[in-house]
Amino acid sequence: MKNVGIYIPEWRMVPDHKKEDLYSMVKAKFVFDPAETPAIKGWIIGDMGKKWRTWKGLLKERAYDKSLIVEEIVAKHCQIDKRVNPNQFKTLVTQWFDPHYEIMCNKKSDNRKKMEEPHVSGTKSYARLAHEEHLKTLVYPTRGQIYVKAHTRKVGKSVPDKVNQVMASLASDSTQTS
Repeated sequence: MKNVGIYIPEWRMVPDHKKEDLYSMVKAKFVFDPAETPAIKGWIIGDMGKKWRTWKGLLKERAYDKSLIVEEIVAKHCQIDKRVNPNQFKTLVTQWFDPHYEIMCNKKSDNRKKMEEPHVSGTKSYARLAHEEHLKTLVYPTRGQIYVKAHTRKVGKSVPDKVNQVMASLASDSTQTS
């Protein structure tokens, strides 16, 4: 994204006026139907943040090589991908080699691996799942039903054993109360 630098560590640190500029670009290209609302604006700005983060992740996936030095990575990748600003990319690569950054990444990765019951509903909260289910059925779902919805993968994908145990327990509880 040429309008938001990749050298900025987190989307929250992107200045609000930059986010507003990006949102104005979206408004100039698209028509909101029925109307533009604060919720739509929030969703669009949040989605831009996800795209920006994904772009940075792809850059790291494609370019990061611990055996090279920062200047070699920048020179090599900027020849391959002309979309990358060399000065900003150098700052980003320097962040990747920062020991504190590496510790933080490893800690996040380790914590994610420890999760025994990861939900697979993306960024949807339990409250939003419950609301959507209520709109479909006109009945508020139970906590157990929301748990199942948040932890069920697409067809053919396996779930962790702990999730299977909880779902089996929920199923047996619902048959006993019926």
